[in-house]
Amino acid sequence: MHRSYDMKRCLETAGNVADQNGRPGSLGRLLLTRSDLKALGIPGTNVTLLRNEQRGRFPRRLRIGGTRVCWDRAEVMQWLDERRAERATHRYADYR
Repeated sequence: MHRSYDMKRCLETAGNVADQNGRPGSLGRLLLTRSDLKALGIPGTNVTLLRNEQRGRFPRRLRIGGTRVCWDRAEVMQWLDERRAERATHRYADYR
């Protein structure tokens, strides 16, 4: 069996399981790939993500072998929840 297939299968093992909020599909995974981040609305190049991780502005990636990386779903979902809470309290410039 090809190694990349094994890794992909490993990442998709929990793909059909709903998460704690009942959301189906890839959000039920324990690990998120870069395409999962994009599906969640988190765009960014590799450099942007690395910089944000180093500055503590985004959860740090997990190295799962060679150059393959992923992110812990729970950490990313917590980060998104924090952004939602920040949105509720952040004061944008007043406009008239």
